[in-house]
Amino acid sequence: MPAFNFISKFLELTKIIESPTSYLVWSAYITLSSVMRHNIYYNFPARKTKVCPNLYVILVGDSGATRKSTPLKICNFLLKQIGNTKLIEGRASIQGILKELASVQRIEKRIIKDASCLLYSEEFAASIVKDPSVTGILTDLYDYHDEHNIILKTEDTLKLTKVCINLFSATNAAFLQDMFNKQDLFGGLVGRTFFIIEERARQKDLGLRDTATEQDWEPLVNHLRKLSMMEGEVIIKSDALDFIENWYNTTDFAKFESKTGYEHRAHTHAMKLALILASAEESFDRSIELKHITQAVDIVTGLRGNYHKMVATVGMSQNNTVQAVKDITLILFNNMEKALPKSEIMRALFGRVDTESFDKAIITLDQSKFIEISGTSDPYYQLSQNGKDKIFGQLAINGKGKPN
Repeated sequence: MPAFNFISKFLELTKIIESPTSYLVWSAYITLSSVMRHNIYYNFPARKTKVCPNLYVILVGDSGATRKSTPLKICNFLLKQIGNTKLIEGRASIQGILKELASVQRIEKRIIKDASCLLYSEEFAASIVKDPSVTGILTDLYDYHDEHNIILKTEDTLKLTKVCINLFSATNAAFLQDMFNKQDLFGGLVGRTFFIIEERARQKDLGLRDTATEQDWEPLVNHLRKLSMMEGEVIIKSDALDFIENWYNTTDFAKFESKTGYEHRAHTHAMKLALILASAEESFDRSIELKHITQAVDIVTGLRGNYHKMVATVGMSQNNTVQAVKDITLILFNNMEKALPKSEIMRALFGRVDTESFDKAIITLDQSKFIEISGTSDPYYQLSQNGKDKIFGQLAINGKGKPN
């Protein structure tokens, strides 16, 4: 009989689920990392720092098509059985999240004083209230801190101790363009986050023949409970150490890089994943073996394409939306005295603007009070007085007869 492995058992129990296997695998990874928290770590005494196995993971796929929420729910369920880390879920401001991290919580008989947590949301775009400081704070909190002081907008100072943040969320592929701007792409947050991108579910199964019982989850819960009581520094076997040092020293991480910073953090990502893979084994004793390092390197390397896709998708969408705003404005200007139905404008833009860019452009124009919208099934659009004033004002400055 093969030895128990948390990830293998996790996948066996969820084989009836429609979600892509990759989503379920990463759900297992982040469940393990959230239970380990800052208790098991790589120590770098000369640098006065530790590397913990915490992860930022976002599942990406079309709404409904990839069944993103199920792997998230399973992780949530398992962590609540252990109760050794703060679980911050639902919509919140970044200031609210920071206050939760600084607070003392009682989970059943446990008292949790430190800032170890899982930030959990089934839709990332709706989880954190938009704030210009979000990106910088999440980037800063990714690394472990023994102590970390943060000054809030109210000028109150929060003292966080033993900061070890995991993030697990999901989003629609179309929302990526709205969630991340160029600062996010190239400023460090995207490079610290694992984006697991899938286009479809792995199978169709209503789940009505699911025979799993609560008892079937007990081996997973028992393993996590055992893991939650372990503490100490990671022990890297000599052949594993030789392998990762050779890989790090001989790999040109700048070659074909995405500019998100992911490639230059690949060694840290690999170290974290190697620890998580090792912790899944029944015999785990904080040792990292060669097989764990090689598998982790393969995983990290295999995801590089997702970051090139992110850069291309976000950059292209932003450019398309800007062009759509210009094209729609020109059409409405040329038909200033009447409202035009969406269908007519779309026909005029055929081949130049896709539906997604059109919708984003309309939202932009509406929010800036540049247009007026009427109708429902086939809405009508017309320049508002504010829009006309702005255009004519700009034309007077430029000395032109119509907008570009």
